[in-house]
Amino acid sequence: HPHPHRLCYWKRPMTERSFHFDNSQMSTKLLALLFVVGRAAACTTIAVGKAATTDGSVLCSHTNDGEGMSDPRLIPIPSCDWPPGSMRPVFYAPEDYPRYVGSDRATTDIPEYLPETQIGGYLHAFQPLPGCDIPQVPHTYQYYEDAYGILNEKQLGIAESTCSGIYGAVARGQNHTVDPSNPNSPVTIGRACWSIDSLSQIAMERHSRARDAIRDIGRLAEQTGFYGAGLFEGSAETLLVTDVEEAW
Repeated sequence: HPHPHRLCYWKRPMTERSFHFDNSQMSTKLLALLFVVGRAAACTTIAVGKAATTDGSVLCSHTNDGEGMSDPRLIPIPSCDWPPGSMRPVFYAPEDYPRYVGSDRATTDIPEYLPETQIGGYLHAFQPLPGCDIPQVPHTYQYYEDAYGILNEKQLGIAESTCSGIYGAVARGQNHTVDPSNPNSPVTIGRACWSIDSLSQIAMERHSRARDAIRDIGRLAEQTGFYGAGLFEGSAETLLVTDVEEAW
């Protein structure tokens, strides 16, 4: 075992809570919503607070529409205890297939999915972004992820939708031509460490409260940079973050 000092384990399934809705009221509202958004080719996010559910549950969800290349593989990440001095690597995540799925974020019990290299002229191998790793916490929570972190064992949930932004950044180590139409245009090298994918994973691994998760991933994005899926359309992100008490 290449990581003999890591202690990772599975807890009981994260389906302990049952949710109850007033179907007579919810069905009409959901049908109206689906009529409005059913033909849209974009992510749709929904949050439901405690006052809107019959049992006081807090919910969030989203459609991960992407642009035809999303990576929807549903992967369980086990909870882990980490030895002092461990570092948490950060991998390049363009929001497309294939994303990194492997042992460096938890344990070798997570199978690494083929292909083993990225597609589309990005970094050729699944290697951590240089200089982006952060100190690992002593314990990380069990959670489920697909393209983004979804839900952890503490019932922290995330829903995501990409959006446009005035400014955009480039991932660390990536080349970016300032004006692709100009053959003499200068080329800049990206410095940003975090995509929305990797930030959502940090939230899942470390937090049980939505407020704490928001503060933490916001701090990381400010300190070492955030990059989106594009430089205008797709350069920004919105998240709905929920816990057992609140929706943000």
